[in-house]
Amino acid sequence: MNSLNYVNDVFLAELLNVDQKGFSFWTLIDDFGFDHVHPMLVHFPVALGVFGVFVYILTYIFKQQSPCWKSMSFLILLFAFISALVAATSGGLFAYNLHETPGKIEGWHSTMATITTILFGLGCLIQIWGYYKWRDLWKYKHWCLLIYILAAICVLITAFLGSGMVFNFLVNPTMVGGPSA
Repeated sequence: MNSLNYVNDVFLAELLNVDQKGFSFWTLIDDFGFDHVHPMLVHFPVALGVFGVFVYILTYIFKQQSPCWKSMSFLILLFAFISALVAATSGGLFAYNLHETPGKIEGWHSTMATITTILFGLGCLIQIWGYYKWRDLWKYKHWCLLIYILAAICVLITAFLGSGMVFNFLVNPTMVGGPSA
């Protein structure tokens, strides 16, 4: 056995507080848990959703007939839908279950996340249906504009509720520059 590998293994085992024989990927997951998955994923639907709606509105206002602009806004919003689906699922599976006031906020947060996912998905489905029926992603552009604007509002409300939950109830306010107790 190479002594450098042994030192690295011992250091890693000590760092993770795992004995040398019991180290594996699953012990790493047990130590750190899946509760950090949801906070890592929630940024994607917010960023992609708001940016995608912005691009969709620009394309709508300036009446861009270029397939590039139409496809770009659609793809960004499709990825916003997929990431919203993944983030909402991870929140349901891996996030903490809160009680009392934080639990009520969590309920609204979860409801708004579900509405957001449905709206992004509905907008994408309408665009896909228009494309396959008439070869035009923008056949129902007025309805999609309304749906996507509502989805962007919902994703921002969801983000507001989620950040309020984290910074008001889960994180010590003095740790993030808030007032001391």
